[in-house]
Amino acid sequence: MVEQTESSARIKLPRINLRTIDWSYVSIRLLAAAAAVFVLTWRLSSLTYHRLSLPELVTLRASNSWHVMLTNPIFLPYKALEWAILHLGGAGHIYAVRLATIIFALITLWLFLSITRRWFNRPTYVLATVLFGASLWLLHFGRLAVPAILYVLAPLAIIRLAVWIRNLKKGQAASYRLVIALPVIFALTLYVPGMWLLWLVVIIWQYRKLALLAKKLPWPRTLGIIGLALLLLVPLAYGLARDPSLLVTNWLGVHRADILSLERLELFYKLPLHYLAYGPLAPASQWLARQPILDAFSAAMALAGLGFYIWQHKLRQAKLLLIMLVAGLVLYVVSDGTIDIWAGLVYLLVAVGIGYLLQIWRKVFPRNPVAYGGAILLLAAVTALAVFYTTKSYFVAWHYHPETSRVFSIRL
Repeated sequence: MVEQTESSARIKLPRINLRTIDWSYVSIRLLAAAAAVFVLTWRLSSLTYHRLSLPELVTLRASNSWHVMLTNPIFLPYKALEWAILHLGGAGHIYAVRLATIIFALITLWLFLSITRRWFNRPTYVLATVLFGASLWLLHFGRLAVPAILYVLAPLAIIRLAVWIRNLKKGQAASYRLVIALPVIFALTLYVPGMWLLWLVVIIWQYRKLALLAKKLPWPRTLGIIGLALLLLVPLAYGLARDPSLLVTNWLGVHRADILSLERLELFYKLPLHYLAYGPLAPASQWLARQPILDAFSAAMALAGLGFYIWQHKLRQAKLLLIMLVAGLVLYVVSDGTIDIWAGLVYLLVAVGIGYLLQIWRKVFPRNPVAYGGAILLLAAVTALAVFYTTKSYFVAWHYHPETSRVFSIRL
């Protein structure tokens, strides 16, 4: 009887039936992840002649110790990961120095895929994710040891959390994952300059859902969320209190006082032109000449997506994305170096444009799967050409540009 009682009291672990697993789906996911890692790590050191640029060296020195990081806690999540990698034996290797950027670039790519999977059908989100993963922006800033990748990761993380909260059904309680993700994402993204404005947009847009969520949560969980967020924001509060000048120039993102001058107001139309016509006047360590940020196909799809969302502005995701774009434009005008905030948002418009084209095609041929499949194949072929162009521009043209070898001149 004792043996029977002990055996009945044992915890029964769930059995995994390997036959029920969709191995083709798992294989495709693993291949996609392997492809992303390969693109972000291939020739990571040799492409820049096994040397670093001055911005990378500045970031490396800012991540040397916790004392230095707490003195200026802006981009602390990036600096902390960089510090951890270097102190685990990665010092002296360019691959290790740039590993933190690659990790954040993979997270950025996953966030983009997670958002588009909930907004669009499979052909649309696959093609859009491929374009974003092979985009010139991600190839440049997803492989250099600079924290610019956080400018794109943070808005996508905010949008993903907003979609998560918005999709809560009436009467549905928040899961433990949401309870943990809410304060963590809120606190860590606030270390990125200008993200306070995007959070203000989301809070205004989702205030009813957030108020309802707060009412349903038991008070211990509510206190836990607030406590965790405040705990994670302690280094930021300490750094800003120690050096109040960081509050305006760095954290708020307002770098200049002449924000109402004619020169600054001209930036309202220059930002879209940087994505569509000609790139920013940036050093060779960050960009190739005046090449536009978007390739021709992505630019056309982004314009189509923008037109569709303006036309269908009452859609929930249209309101969120359009307001985010306006907020990013305002941050670009009042500050320097925030052009990257638009990168992920614009590629969400690219996904909208692709989905809109497929929707039109399906309306023309509503009961013809062959025609719809042909449209997908045609878009896939154009996507492949765009990927070939962007990868060629980065791995060949940028590498052999004379300024590149001059800028990357610092050995570890």
